[in-house]
Amino acid sequence: MESLGVRPAVVGGHSVGEITAAHVAGVLSLADACRLVTARAALMQALPAGGAMIAVQAAEDEVLPLLARRADRVSVAAVNGPASVVIAGEESAALEIAAHFADQGRKTSRLPVSHAFHSPLMVPMLADFRAVVETLTFHEPAVPVISNLTGAPAGALLCTPDYWVRHVRQAVRFSDGVTALGEENVDVLLELGPGSALSAMAAESLGGAARPMTVVPALRKGRPEEDALVATLGRLHAVGVPVDWAAFFADTAARRIDLPTYAFQHERTGRPRPRAPGTRGRAPPGTRCSAAPWNSPTARAWCSPESSAPAPTPGSPSTSSRDGSPCRERPCWSWSSGRATRPAATGSRN
Repeated sequence: MESLGVRPAVVGGHSVGEITAAHVAGVLSLADACRLVTARAALMQALPAGGAMIAVQAAEDEVLPLLARRADRVSVAAVNGPASVVIAGEESAALEIAAHFADQGRKTSRLPVSHAFHSPLMVPMLADFRAVVETLTFHEPAVPVISNLTGAPAGALLCTPDYWVRHVRQAVRFSDGVTALGEENVDVLLELGPGSALSAMAAESLGGAARPMTVVPALRKGRPEEDALVATLGRLHAVGVPVDWAAFFADTAARRIDLPTYAFQHERTGRPRPRAPGTRGRAPPGTRCSAAPWNSPTARAWCSPESSAPAPTPGSPSTSSRDGSPCRERPCWSWSSGRATRPAATGSRN
């Protein structure tokens, strides 16, 4: 995406996706990021098989009281939305909690995983994992990274072995991170990954947001990658995110052409510029369009997961007025970047 002019201002990820975000932000070299992922995966797979992860339609506050007397057996593994929590741990304990909500008519879904990640069952591998993390070289992030552990910018915490050890065991606070970006007036979130699962979860967290946010998955399950990516670039362009089209069409026979004119047809086919309530004709100076430029002072970004929930497709208004002059642009955000106008990225899950 950066080679096409789309650069994140803030980055983040979901579970192991945050390691990708840390690499993008310059915290880890590619070699060290790969060592971290490899060690994490190998040590997890070496644990005894078993346990369960179950997605529950419930708020975190509803789940926590049920965990109190089972804290050494099951815990919250992820908070993906205001009413979307994943619990993980010993199978019997997790099933008891899921049954409690199922009896109330809530949706529950067991995840098809080999182990109960982000649960007490991960504790036996933490010491060996720490030994590997302590051999890595960390650098201050060049781009802000939203933390899974706190749902806020991680800063120098990312440069400590303790952070990545806790990252294996503690809950992924994805929803808190999305909410924090919304509170900072981020407008565009770009999910970078093989599907649109994080886009769907982000949309749920943004349901009560005071300002609209455009959520764009780079790829979609079941669609050819090239087709999906080109559609994504077009969507970003439509909401005001700068795309380097010259780079996109480099080494092709593509060339610019003039659109045909219609001398006797004056009907406009583009979306009109928004008007202030109670006004007529052209919108008064200062009227804000709902375009989301990639270069605004409050952009954000993220790095995405490996599942395939459907993503929202909010509209993409025009960025020009009826007389052809540009409207005032809004900032955009992505689940992986800092202050500047750019898109967002999202990270993968275990």
